[in-house]
This record gives sequence, C-alpha cells and structure tokens, in this order.
Amino acid sequence: MKGFFKFATGIGLGAAIGAIAYFILTSEDEDGIRHDLKTVLNEIVESGREAAESKRSELESELGIKLD
Repeated sequence: MKGFFKFATGIGLGAAIGAIAYFILTSEDEDGIRHDLKTVLNEIVESGREAAESKRSELESELGIKLD
C-alpha cells in the first residue's frame, strides 16, 4: 500500500508540474487552453473506452459468453 501512495503522489506532482509549465510556456488565450485540455481529456477517455471494450471482448471469447 505504501508503494501505491508514492506512485499516486508522483503522478499528482508530475501532473501539477506539467500543468504549471504548460500555462507558463504557452502564449495561448484561456479559450485555447480549455480547448486543448478538452481535446486531451476526450482522447484519454476514448482510449480508456477502447481498452475496456478490447478487454471485454477478450474475456467474452475466453469465457465463451456474451455480456451486454
């Protein structure tokens, strides 16, 4: 459990440092930054959905059942 908290803390700090660097180094206006963040988040969500669907199909074929 201790290792997980270190990992989660590292992810959080890395995300915060990355966000701060992005805001400092970018010359875009607020709307452009929002658009970029929405685009990235949508790509992450879509990637997660695709991975879940792939794993679901894999498990369905392995178990020989169809889940709905």
